[in-house]
Amino acid sequence: MLDEIIDSYYAEIEAAISRLESLVTAYVGSIPEGAMIDPVLAQAEMQALVQQSGYYDSIELLMNEGYQDIIDDAFEANIGVVGEGALFTDEGLRELTMMKNMDLLKFNQLADDFVVDLNRGITSVSMGQVSKPQLVGQLRESLAPKLKQYAETWTRTGMSSNYRNATMKMAEAMGIKKFRYEGAISQNTRPFCLQHIGEIRTQAEWDSMDNGKSQPGPVSIYGGGYNCQHRLRAVK
Repeated sequence: MLDEIIDSYYAEIEAAISRLESLVTAYVGSIPEGAMIDPVLAQAEMQALVQQSGYYDSIELLMNEGYQDIIDDAFEANIGVVGEGALFTDEGLRELTMMKNMDLLKFNQLADDFVVDLNRGITSVSMGQVSKPQLVGQLRESLAPKLKQYAETWTRTGMSSNYRNATMKMAEAMGIKKFRYEGAISQNTRPFCLQHIGEIRTQAEWDSMDNGKSQPGPVSIYGGGYNCQHRLRAVK
């Protein structure tokens, strides 16, 4: 269920980025030959196109409905252990909200970085250093795919980490201390995950582990790292 939830919300974001690519392509095509473009104005127009594409709407949907779906799924997956009356402590709720707000900042930064890179290209067109077809090529082959790649990474990483954190906070409120590392195995499964799938440990024990160089931690929240969709399930 977790994978399906993540896929459905990322599909909304990916569709918005595809629309953004089309809008920017049309904008570049409308630039008069030899025109000098004010970079400040161009940046404002690019931000407006991001808004028009529905990118921010798709992120708002993810933050409001998607993250709640994740918490609900974590509850359903652990209900047999935590019980139907499981509640978050105030501190647990604050931490979940803080993580969600941090993820929102990451998605907004991705859009800002896209606009900066694109504006640099528009300036190059204005100065005659790059042709309009060349900029459109950069958009299709580099800038838009890069935005999609990073947005997918943050969608999968953010939703999975919030799922794990919700599990931890529910279990903590009910006095449950141990968790089993679970999930599917594929050709892309990290060595860390392959080694630990099926193991049962306390949160402190999981968090004492190193999930790999340049990967986010702790393990109880980020599992094997970026894009990891393995789960920690509470056990009695």
